[in-house]
Amino acid sequence: MDKVWLAVCAIFLLCLSFRTMDLGTGLTTDEILWIDRAPSFIEAILSHQWDQTYKVPHPGVVTMWLSGISIKIFDGSGFPEKLSFARAPTVMVTSLSIILIFYFIRVLFNTKIALLSATLISLDPFLLAHSRLIHLDAMLTTFMLLCLLSLMSFLKKPRKEFLIMTGIFLGLAILTKMPAIFLLAFMPFVVFFLSNDTMAKSFNYVIFIIILAAMTFFLFWPAMWVSPIDTLMKMAFDQQSGLDIVVKNPHGSGFFLGRIDDGSHGPLFYPVSFLMMETPITLLFLPIFLVMFIKKLFKNGLDYVNKNLIVLCLYIILE
Repeated sequence: MDKVWLAVCAIFLLCLSFRTMDLGTGLTTDEILWIDRAPSFIEAILSHQWDQTYKVPHPGVVTMWLSGISIKIFDGSGFPEKLSFARAPTVMVTSLSIILIFYFIRVLFNTKIALLSATLISLDPFLLAHSRLIHLDAMLTTFMLLCLLSLMSFLKKPRKEFLIMTGIFLGLAILTKMPAIFLLAFMPFVVFFLSNDTMAKSFNYVIFIIILAAMTFFLFWPAMWVSPIDTLMKMAFDQQSGLDIVVKNPHGSGFFLGRIDDGSHGPLFYPVSFLMMETPITLLFLPIFLVMFIKKLFKNGLDYVNKNLIVLCLYIILE
């Protein structure tokens, strides 16, 4: 093992250590729901009640698989132990993802950028906090990012395993939480923007990814085995949190700028939230990056590096 991979292992261990400290303390509101849903999901599988693996439209399937198994196997004598085992899979998945993130960014750019990126992502306070919970958002972020990076890596180095990983990560992302369907619209743009192949061949890449994602979605969710149409309809039109409801209506309630409201915060919400959640490092270097990137764009035009940076910037803004 060379020094680079020793550094990656060190980043992984650092990432893991921050996420495992006092894992059985504190509790967020939504976690109570998933601590109940996850073992119930596994019970439905063990009793062959496949349709009962549909719990909510989100659908949270990956979280329920991993945390449900962990709770069933390692359930301790008290609630702190149970909470620790419920959260452990999210901790492990998000920590291990750092190795893949490093690998893909190294393929796309270089080793230095990959090491810096992996370090900053692994230590980002907001992501770190979410990846210590039995919840969906950290898993969603992880699978969506891995999906995008594996696709971009394939378009630079057309290795079949990169394309296969793209489809699997897309399927896992949608199984985790529905906002991942954003990638269904974004991926074709990425393929046609970055690919040097013909239009027909690029279109085949998109179709292959979607088919593989659909297979992953079907295979890992038993409810799809027995009632696929009904399951998809409930995901779309469930009156509590189906896709149709959440797109047309705000979350229902929220807290913004010192007051409780209906969750419709107006145009200031995202800029203010961005400033609150970002680190001083991000806020310091973001304007520096933008100035350097614009200068490089005027100088070199749409070269390989600039096109990849455009894709990443659009993903951050749109997602």
